[in-house]
Amino acid sequence: RQPGREANHDYQTDLNHPRSVRTHPRRRPASEPTAAPYVSNITTGGIHSCVIMSDGGIKCWGLNNMGQLGDGTTSNSSAPVDVIGVSDAVVMSAGTVSNCVVNGSGAVKCWGHGSTAAVVAGLESGNAEVASGFGHDCVRSTAGAAQCWGTNNHGQLGDGTGAASATPVDVVGLGSGVLAVSTGDFHSCAIVAGGGVQCWGQNTSGQLGDGTTTNSDAPVDVQGLSSGIVQITTGGLHTCALNDAGGLMCWGVNTYGGLGDGSTTNRTTPVSVVGLDSGVSAVSANVGGHTCALMDTGGVKCWGVNLFGKIGDGNVSLAVFEPVDVIYVGNDVTQISAGGSVSCALSVGATVTCWGGGLAGELGDSDGDGCTDVTELGLNPALGGMRNPNDFWDFYDTPDENNIRDGTVNLAGDIIRVAMRFGTNDDNGTAAVNRDTDPQSAPPEDGYHPAFDRGEITGENAWNRGPADGTINIPDDIFGVATQFGHTCS
Repeated sequence: RQPGREANHDYQTDLNHPRSVRTHPRRRPASEPTAAPYVSNITTGGIHSCVIMSDGGIKCWGLNNMGQLGDGTTSNSSAPVDVIGVSDAVVMSAGTVSNCVVNGSGAVKCWGHGSTAAVVAGLESGNAEVASGFGHDCVRSTAGAAQCWGTNNHGQLGDGTGAASATPVDVVGLGSGVLAVSTGDFHSCAIVAGGGVQCWGQNTSGQLGDGTTTNSDAPVDVQGLSSGIVQITTGGLHTCALNDAGGLMCWGVNTYGGLGDGSTTNRTTPVSVVGLDSGVSAVSANVGGHTCALMDTGGVKCWGVNLFGKIGDGNVSLAVFEPVDVIYVGNDVTQISAGGSVSCALSVGATVTCWGGGLAGELGDSDGDGCTDVTELGLNPALGGMRNPNDFWDFYDTPDENNIRDGTVNLAGDIIRVAMRFGTNDDNGTAAVNRDTDPQSAPPEDGYHPAFDRGEITGENAWNRGPADGTINIPDDIFGVATQFGHTCS
C-alpha cells in the first residue's frame, strides 16, 4: 500500500490502469470491455452516485436538487446522466450536494450548489487530489500542499481564521508533505509525511481524534497515529484510518455503531474496529453514519447506521455495531464507496453493485421496473431493484417472520405476503384487507411505484407496466411481478 490514495469517502483512479488504485495489488479484471467506455471508478455522495468512465467522462444519478448530477438540470435521475463539461477526469470526490474532479491537466473542476462544472479559480493546474464535504472542499497539490475553500463556521478550512472563503486558502502548517486529504461534513483530515494524521474543524463528537471535543481552526495531531497510516476517510461526524498492516481504527460519533468497536460510546481518540486488525485493503465512510471496508479477499464488510439497508447484510435493523459481511457482492470487489443512503461496489469486469435506499434514484433503477439490470451499470439483481426496508410498500424481497430478507423474489414467500398486506383486490375488486382501518395496508400518498402497479395483463409476456391504476391487483400486478421476475430480475 502507498499513502495518499484517498479523497474523502471516494477512491482515486489511475486511468492508465482500468481499476481503482485501491484495488488489491494482486487483483486484475479478468476481461475488460474495449468497444465502449467502461466504469473505472465509483463514488457515492449524500443521495447520489457517480462514476468515472474509462474515457474520462463522468456519469451521475440520484438526487439532483442542487445540480449535483451536473447535467444542467435539477431533476432527479435513476438513469446515469453525463456531467456537462468534464471529459478528462482522473480523480473524483462526491460530497453531500456537490462534486469535484481533478482532470488530466491537474485542474480542479466542481459542480453542484446550483452550478455546473467549472474550474476552481487558482487551481488551474498542479493538483493531485480533491475532497468534497458538505459545504467545503480541500485539495492536495502535486507538491504536497493542502488548500481548502467554502464554509468555515467550524474551522474546517484549517487556515486559522474561521472565515469563509470562495477561493482556496492555505491550511496552516501543511504547505508541503501532505500525502492525502479527506473532508467530512464540517471537519477535514490529512495524512502527513511519515504517515501521521492531522485533522481540523468541528470536534463536537471527537472526530478530530486529539482527545478533546474542542473545535480547531488549524490542524491538530490525531493521538496514537504518528506513523504508518496509508488511508484516511471522513464521515459526517467520525473518521477512520487504515494502517500499513491492514488494520483499521476509527474515532468520533458512535451512537449507531459507526466506529465498529461494538459499543455506542463516542471516542475522542482512535479505537480498533472489531475483527479488523489486519486484512483490510480499503475503507470508506460518509455522511450517512456507516462505514465499509474492502477486504484483501475481495469481500466487503460494513457497519453503523443501517437505514435503507445500506449495511448490506440483508437485515433491516436500525444499526449494526460490528462489521458484517455484505451479501450482495462476491469476493471480486475492487473498490467500495459508502454514501449517505446507499453503498456501492465496483467489481472485476467493471460491474457496479449498489444497495440501500432508492427513493431519489440513487440505486440506478433507470427504467422503473423494480429490477436493476445490466443496462443500469450491472447492479445486482438480488437487490430486487427499489428496496427500501423503511417503506412498508416496498415488497420485492419482503422480510420473513424473523425479519430476514433472502435476496430473492418468490411467490409464496413474498408475493402472497404482499397480497395479504396491502389490501390487494381480488378478481371482483373486493379488498382482502380494509385499507381504511389498517394503515399498514394503505397505499403511498403519491401512489404505487410503476414497478409494481402494473395495470392490465396484456402482451406476449402476460404483463404490462402501465397504465398504473392506483391499486395492487392479484392478476394484473402481483402475478405479473412473479411472472416477470421469478426468483431474480432476469
